[in-house]
Amino acid sequence: MDQTGIHRGEAEAIVLAGELPSRLLLLDDQAAVTAAGALSITVIRTPAVYIAAKRAGLTTSVRPKLDGLRNSGFRLRESHYQLILKSAGEL
Repeated sequence: MDQTGIHRGEAEAIVLAGELPSRLLLLDDQAAVTAAGALSITVIRTPAVYIAAKRAGLTTSVRPKLDGLRNSGFRLRESHYQLILKSAGEL
């Protein structure tokens, strides 16, 4: 991790995404998300992937996946948890 709080792998992913035409990156760490945004890189977070998977019929529920993330130490505010579930049609 450097002085900005960004891990080396995330920093390298941000640099690479900045070089690609799509400028799209899957990230969750807030410091990395902020850095990517400053470079006009579109960031997709893990919960958004879960919602997209449900809408595509690849999973039936987002809640157990979010709960699994939270149980493994993924930090997610309760208000965001509720918004994600609402967006997934699970509230």
